Amino acid sequence: MLSGIIDNGGFGYLFNGSWIPGDLHYAKTIAGFRAIRTLQCVRAFEEALAIFPNSNPPFLLEKRIAIFDQVDKKLINSINERFFAESREVQAPLARFIRENREKFE
Repeated sequence: MLSGIIDNGGFGYLFNGSWIPGDLHYAKTIAGFRAIRTLQCVRAFEEALAIFPNSNPPFLLEKRIAIFDQVDKKLINSINERFFAESREVQAPLARFIRENREKFE
């Protein structure tokens, strides 16, 4: 999951970085947060994506940065804080998910 990247610098750090192969619009990442029932992370991630047209960050880094840099920093900080509030404790829900789905990992 990308929580480590976001926890290190917020959504600005994520969107100003290299593209994550295999998860073009972060659908798999959001599904992962949803699966482990960290719904505050899901909502914050969806709100961060909503900054972009059709909630799809452009593939080209320059375009992502140009759009992201136009957003009110107070809004970004608010989204980051809501994400951080739950993501810092993501290990417990992740461990619970693994225990509950142990047979899928064997």
